[in-house]
Amino acid sequence: MPVFWPPATQIEALALCAMLLSLLVLALLWRLRRQQHMLRGLQAQLAASHQHQGESERRLLEAHQQLCALAAKQDHVCHGERLRIARDIHDDLGQYMLALQLEICVLRRNPQLPDWMAQGLLMLEDHLGLALRSLRAILNNLRPAALQHGLRRAIQQQAREFTRTCGIPCKLEAFEDARADTGSGDPGRAEAEAALYRMLQEALSNVARHACASEVWIALASSPSLLSLSVRDNGVGLPHQSRRRGYGLPGLAERLQAAGGQLTLESKPGQGTTLLAAIPIVSQRKDLAPDQSEICD
Repeated sequence: MPVFWPPATQIEALALCAMLLSLLVLALLWRLRRQQHMLRGLQAQLAASHQHQGESERRLLEAHQQLCALAAKQDHVCHGERLRIARDIHDDLGQYMLALQLEICVLRRNPQLPDWMAQGLLMLEDHLGLALRSLRAILNNLRPAALQHGLRRAIQQQAREFTRTCGIPCKLEAFEDARADTGSGDPGRAEAEAALYRMLQEALSNVARHACASEVWIALASSPSLLSLSVRDNGVGLPHQSRRRGYGLPGLAERLQAAGGQLTLESKPGQGTTLLAAIPIVSQRKDLAPDQSEICD
């Protein structure tokens, strides 16, 4: 038999249920508000973290740019100092040694000299010849001797030597601006040419050791304000992880960046590799000393 609650009891029960439901809703609202407050706090912390990270990245970029500018300035100063040392050695010590060698040669051909003295002068002349060759080697290290007749001829010579030693055909493409054939007498251009020549040597060395290529293409583009050189092969290409380490690529990029240039790499596995180096030319003709010619044999 069903139990019937008195109307008053039913009202009290409904009121109690409504009160409990209200308390539950209030608890849920308080919890939701607390979570929203915590979320706003986390969002503020995240925004501050992003701002701090952006500021750190900006400072890091500025520091990197300052280091690159300092490295470029230091490299330019070192390059100018190397040219000055090469000029001083060539014009002073080299000429004195050459004059001494000529004087000894004249004395040795005197028919009135005793044989023992002629033999001694001959040995002395040979030693001076060795000293002059050593001096030329020192000058070549200060500035690559291959660049004496211009970047274009240096590249052609390097390509011929690469083909001869490695057996890989090396083709020259798109040579522009005849001024690349000979030195321009501008240390800014000479510095850019030296950096590109070193890049070419390293790139061809990488091709010989890693590319498994059957052909290489070299292209040089020259203008009054920019020098660019590309080296392309049809080899196996570079795996993605090798672009950041090994193969001398970071060193190449840093060397070009120090000279104010940029290195671009394009490579896909099985489709070869292309290295493109571009260096802007900052004219410095006022600071230039004449180019050094090789000491006469």
